[in-house]
Amino acid sequence: MILKVVHCILNKQIENGMISEEDTSVYQYGYTLVLEVMINIIIAIIIGLISRELTSVALFLMMFIPLRSYCGGYHASEGWICIILSNIIVAAIVLVAKGFHLVMGYMPVLIIEVICAVVILLLAPIQSDAKKLSDKEKQAYKKYIRFILIIELFLALIFFCFFEMNKFGLVIVMAHVVQAVSLLAVYLKRKGYGGLVHRKLRG
Repeated sequence: MILKVVHCILNKQIENGMISEEDTSVYQYGYTLVLEVMINIIIAIIIGLISRELTSVALFLMMFIPLRSYCGGYHASEGWICIILSNIIVAAIVLVAKGFHLVMGYMPVLIIEVICAVVILLLAPIQSDAKKLSDKEKQAYKKYIRFILIIELFLALIFFCFFEMNKFGLVIVMAHVVQAVSLLAVYLKRKGYGGLVHRKLRG
């Protein structure tokens, strides 16, 4: 469905001379990503409203989306897979907001956050096959990533220190967990570990 909409938009733009056929793959990737993000945000808002955790879901999106836009990461081959995974993540955020944060101490959260921050700083940005980054762009993206990460860590620290392990602090940590796992998934796949695991499962 998403691809049909994207192809319709691209065909109109090519006919009107707005883009060239050589740039079609780049625009297709961009439009597909934008539409998937919009659909995921709408579904996330609905889940937040139904669960009465709209604030937590909105906070997660505000922390995750800017970081994801510069870090890159795993992107499912099919749009519906991406939507399902996104909904599972949002459901996990709701569970955290509903009370899971009460059973966790400071030390496990701190260890998890440090690991995620290190993974993000070491692996990001990861470019996609459709969008290549120059060395200059990679350096610029790294600066943006560090800046965003510092701001988000500062916000999480405020929540933890002034609200005594407030759920919003853990929601921010969850955004970093999702981003780190996404980066690791792409990194391991490109290193060949994904195929190795698949062959072992089949064997």
